Amino acid sequence: MKKTSTVYMLVIFALFAGSLVAVAGRGYFNGGNFWIDIVSRIIIFALFLAIFLWATKTDKVWGREIFQKYAISHKVRVGEVIKIILLTGVLFTSFLLIQGLSVKFFELFGYQQTSEPLGIDNIWKYLTAVMVLAILPAIFEELIFRGYILQNMMQFGRTKAIIASSILFSLYHMSPAQTIYQFVLGVACAMIVIYSGKLVLAMLLHFVNNFIIVTYTYLSGGGEQPITWTSASTIITVAVLVILGSLTAWSLIKTFKTEKKWNEGQKKFATSENIGYFICIAIVGAIWITTLLSLGT
Repeated sequence: MKKTSTVYMLVIFALFAGSLVAVAGRGYFNGGNFWIDIVSRIIIFALFLAIFLWATKTDKVWGREIFQKYAISHKVRVGEVIKIILLTGVLFTSFLLIQGLSVKFFELFGYQQTSEPLGIDNIWKYLTAVMVLAILPAIFEELIFRGYILQNMMQFGRTKAIIASSILFSLYHMSPAQTIYQFVLGVACAMIVIYSGKLVLAMLLHFVNNFIIVTYTYLSGGGEQPITWTSASTIITVAVLVILGSLTAWSLIKTFKTEKKWNEGQKKFATSENIGYFICIAIVGAIWITTLLSLGT
């Protein structure tokens, strides 16, 4: 089995390890527990770091070269940072809308959203959540999904790489209600990395996105609150964000045209080099379907 296929299998292992800790902890404490969820996520991200370092070390790429090869240390302009933050505001608005529409759609098949609130009910839990749910995912998920997996998929072409890596990214979160949005987020991050050559910009987008969600959850009293989409103020806010986001996205694309882009190849996607990808998709897909069915009526 090729190294890239092994990486996919190790990602599944990390996901199972973290999930096992979460399930065992909840069983021991007889219910959900904020700190158990935090520990399980830390385990996943620690394993992600180990996977990335192992994969890049076998490439004989280490030290400063690792940052150059995986587009981590490229210089970032202040204007790019501002545009990424503005774009994230639009993504967060789409998160609220897409998740609501997704739940409505899956309800047609008996799905019932029963996710427990995060339980961010004090400042210390909020600060912990910012670190574990915003900063760490932005770093380690981007290293794996955009830094390594996307880059290795570029040999099969840009479009295939974006779609395939984003599908895996969305299913990896194992949340039917958030699947479509996670796919959109994955596509946005992938396109930013490909067209700018700067993984750190995808990390920034990912961080700001998660930070807004964590902060929104905290200010909502520990759990997500529904948005009244019929109110005039909300409609105006959404319209302004969509226009602003569209202009920002156009500006980013125009800026990235002058940047160094990742090279893409012409290989067929269904090769032995990525057999692990299809196995990985089958496993997380089966878990996703099981989660959907288990929450059905």
